[in-house]
Amino acid sequence: METCPHCGISIEHFSPSSQLWHVDNCKNHNANRKDLKRWETIVERSYKKPNRDEKSIWNEDPKEFWDQFPVKKSRKLVVMPDPEPETEESKNMNIDSAKKAVSELLTSMGEDVSREGLLETPRRVAEMYEELTSGYRLNPKEIIEKAIFQEGSSELVIVQDIPFYSLCEHHLAPFFGTATIGYVPTNGRVVGLSKLARVLDAYAKRLQVQERLGAQIADALYSSDLRPLGVGVYISAEHLCMAMRGVQKPGTSTVTNTLRGAMRNGEYKEEWMRTVTGR
Repeated sequence: METCPHCGISIEHFSPSSQLWHVDNCKNHNANRKDLKRWETIVERSYKKPNRDEKSIWNEDPKEFWDQFPVKKSRKLVVMPDPEPETEESKNMNIDSAKKAVSELLTSMGEDVSREGLLETPRRVAEMYEELTSGYRLNPKEIIEKAIFQEGSSELVIVQDIPFYSLCEHHLAPFFGTATIGYVPTNGRVVGLSKLARVLDAYAKRLQVQERLGAQIADALYSSDLRPLGVGVYISAEHLCMAMRGVQKPGTSTVTNTLRGAMRNGEYKEEWMRTVTGR
């Protein structure tokens, strides 16, 4: 680390522990530049002293060094309050705001938003995006944990080729394809098969990138009360941001393979790869 991200002073010659201590105090105490400059000057002088012995400031506890320059009593550590709990109203998309944005976009294209064919377009587009981003209003872990059963099975469970549609967050262009989701049960704990498809939709119906989509599904399953030994998520999709614009390569598939736990190696990984690749 060359400079403090909060005050901008050079800390590249500080020891790693002193760098971390400086950045932490600079952030939490919101120290002003005058105090920081004073501290930097003292440190610089100590650092440049010739013939430093083993008891130099860098061999001391950085906290003890910082305590020589206490924060003024008038300063208080600012603790951000917990966010307000979500209500049904706060979860819903602001349709009126979205309609206005769509109207402005159409106008910027040179269109006449008052002509018959476009009169209802802002509303339709706003409602469409509300549906396509409905995953923001779903809790994937709740979906999983409402349907966990004890069945005594310890074999790899795989649901293959689940279709999905999502939106690329870079261009708001669709990408779509299939996902294969699998997990290794722990002590016979299994989840309803349809819940794997619902978890996929909960994350796919958001602004996404394919790499994150696979990771979110895998992490939701792996960290849930299902407590699987391992999880795998294999996604193959076509991105219209590559097909309709830019390089314009329709028919190109992007494949991601996300593994957690016991699925990373050994017999489970071998069985998983044979299933998803067909080899």
